Amino acid sequence: MLRAEAASQADAQHAFLAAALDEKASKAAFDRETKAMCSDMAHVLSQADAQYAAVAAALEERASRAALDSEIDAMRGYLEARLGVLKSDVAAQADAQHAALAAALEEKA
Repeated sequence: MLRAEAASQADAQHAFLAAALDEKASKAAFDRETKAMCSDMAHVLSQADAQYAAVAAALEERASRAALDSEIDAMRGYLEARLGVLKSDVAAQADAQHAALAAALEEKA
């Protein structure tokens, strides 16, 4: 009888220890999986940060190009207006010189 009781207690202790070891193994597996997931998430976040930086740089470059295009258009407008004034001045000078030459030729004749 004592032997059976001791065997029963040994079996109970064995079952308890097996369950504790099983739980510890499950916890260790859970910890490994959690660490792996955290590592994967860190990698994904790193990639997202890199993509965000690339998009931000592209948008900034695009905005810079748009600003540059706007400045170029403004400069083009200014230069075209200035060219119109210069053409007008040159035409007026040519007309004045033509009139002076015509008057000089008329005087000589």
